[in-house]
Amino acid sequence: MIVFNTATGQSSIGDVSVEPGFYYYSNPGQNFPTGNVNAGEWKPLGSAEAPKVHITENTPTETNLVTANTATEKVISITGTADGITTHMDLGTTVLPKDTVVNFRKAIICDSNGTQVLVATGSYDSATNKFVTGNGMMNYRLPAANDYKVELYFTSN
Repeated sequence: MIVFNTATGQSSIGDVSVEPGFYYYSNPGQNFPTGNVNAGEWKPLGSAEAPKVHITENTPTETNLVTANTATEKVISITGTADGITTHMDLGTTVLPKDTVVNFRKAIICDSNGTQVLVATGSYDSATNKFVTGNGMMNYRLPAANDYKVELYFTSN
């Protein structure tokens, strides 16, 4: 399981110092179904097993764009708007300037409570920062709202 932690402190399982970022639960000694699920620990992506990824929301500087692997893939958390009529998500061009996105890989869309709604992999218009809320085969019309949380995975120049 991978989670995005928003707090700073100690984890209740594994007693690990945590800060905002992605973590995964490691419990290699568990013998399911009789093993102890609380015997593992939360490890940050960025430990010896993976690169560390942090996302800063709606900061219009390059600091919110991070290298997520050895390529130039970047991740930004940004607020999106759906009009409730079309199958598009509008990210605007204020936080993420137009034509920044060269290769759109995916977008994870969550509602205002942080509950994942869907993953989009369809088409992306870098001039307007609008993308189709679907995968090209099946699109999904989201209810109208201007506070969707979007994790955008992409490459840029």
